[in-house]
Amino acid sequence: MLVRERCRFLARELVGGRRLGRYTLRDSGVVVHLRHGTPDIHTFDEIFYRRLYDPPAAVDRKLKAPVPLAVLDLGANIGLAGAYFLARYPSACVVAVEPEPANAAVHRLTIAANDFGKRWRLVEAAAGRARGKVSLLGAFVDSRVQAQDGGAGDSVVDAIDVLDDYAGADLAKIDIEGSEWDLLGDDRFPALATAIVLEYHPEGCSGGRASEAARDALEGHGFVVTPLFEDPRGHGMLWGVRD
Repeated sequence: MLVRERCRFLARELVGGRRLGRYTLRDSGVVVHLRHGTPDIHTFDEIFYRRLYDPPAAVDRKLKAPVPLAVLDLGANIGLAGAYFLARYPSACVVAVEPEPANAAVHRLTIAANDFGKRWRLVEAAAGRARGKVSLLGAFVDSRVQAQDGGAGDSVVDAIDVLDDYAGADLAKIDIEGSEWDLLGDDRFPALATAIVLEYHPEGCSGGRASEAARDALEGHGFVVTPLFEDPRGHGMLWGVRD
């Protein structure tokens, strides 16, 4: 029921196999692209059905104030989070950062299919705290930085210093499969954004439980934290906002 092409969506799911589909969100008219037979469908469910990025009421009020609203999407995958924020906040401008080439290709299709102009921009690079080369391992939503300086992995991509290049956003969404700990450990982190929605992962966490480490890190940077969920496997999500 989330897309106008409901029958086409269901048919592709029933047939199985990997197929690229173009769909229009029923509520907003924003166009998205999904690869059936991949984790894209689970991500779509999380964002548009389970609505995991719906902010707490106090955060939502804060995000509705800036015009335009500057959104930084780190680990932007195929653009579903960008589509969500652009639909929710009419004044939003999104800078999306995604390193995995196949994800970025789908993301570009989605940007091209919508009429947001320069308000939605994709940077094809890994989000980090230093410029250079990094090696990626994995694919789809699970792709992650495996090694610095182009070490062994599936592909070598550029890395950018988001704490230097893109600081000052109103909202930063961070889902970078373990690389979040490098950002959280940097003294420049508080300047990244006023509000943070963070998906944390046990990979790369050196401070006990990932949920506690993520909360402690954000609170240490001056954010008021609202937990969203914690998965038994150790990953989870939380919101943080600075006064």
